[in-house]
Amino acid sequence: MTDSAPLPRTKRSAPELDRGLDPALLKRRLLELFRSPAYQPPLLPAVALELLALTRNPRTGAAEVVGVMGHDPILAGQVLSLALSALYSGGQPMRSLEEAVTRLGFSRVSDLLLRVSLEAKVFRAPGFRDVIR
Repeated sequence: MTDSAPLPRTKRSAPELDRGLDPALLKRRLLELFRSPAYQPPLLPAVALELLALTRNPRTGAAEVVGVMGHDPILAGQVLSLALSALYSGGQPMRSLEEAVTRLGFSRVSDLLLRVSLEAKVFRAPGFRDVIR
């Protein structure tokens, strides 16, 4: 079988799934998928797209970002968690989500929202997280 030949689809038993995926096979299947003209990447949620646009606009204020972020509690929680970490908190208490966004900066918030959005939609396959690490 060559690299360009499609891989046969077989059902795997539950014990095979529990052992995780073979990294070489996973890589090969992902490359095959991404090279396919029919591949369509997953869309980011509307909130993530709006936040990306806002965080890239130099005229946007933290209050505007927080207003949109309020529609995604998972993302808001991740921003608060990161802002409260030892790296960013400086031992200071956090009073609001707006303060957390200001403390982190738009670049870090943008990176975080991409990570959270993609993890939620793409990287949930059994065994996938262990292979990627």
